[in-house]
Amino acid sequence: MAEKLILVVDDEADVARILERWLGRVPGLKVISVLDGAQALEAAQRNRPDLVILDYSMPMMDGFETCRALRADALTKTVPVIMLSGLGAAGAAMEAEGCGADAYLSKPLDGRELVDCVQLLLNRSAAPR
Repeated sequence: MAEKLILVVDDEADVARILERWLGRVPGLKVISVLDGAQALEAAQRNRPDLVILDYSMPMMDGFETCRALRADALTKTVPVIMLSGLGAAGAAMEAEGCGADAYLSKPLDGRELVDCVQLLLNRSAAPR
């Protein structure tokens, strides 16, 4: 099976490192991370990730705006997106769904829940339609 590339987007470098560590332990996954939405769009174009994990709250270009931009681009419109938020508000989950995110997880994260969600979305996107 080919290695799957995960793009992590979080303006908190410590959080990004934790996600990289959790996902990096999963055989077949490679993880890269960037610190903001603009870098995410560039990295998505350059690296063609198999899945994107976006933090909701980032300066300048938040996760919702970044997700909408990914969905508007022909190269990334079908890439699964997981939105993360420390807000825990029902409204944030609904907004994540509205901008095209495939899943929404609240911080603080559970590593097993994140890995399970990533694997579910990767399997779903690989399934024949």
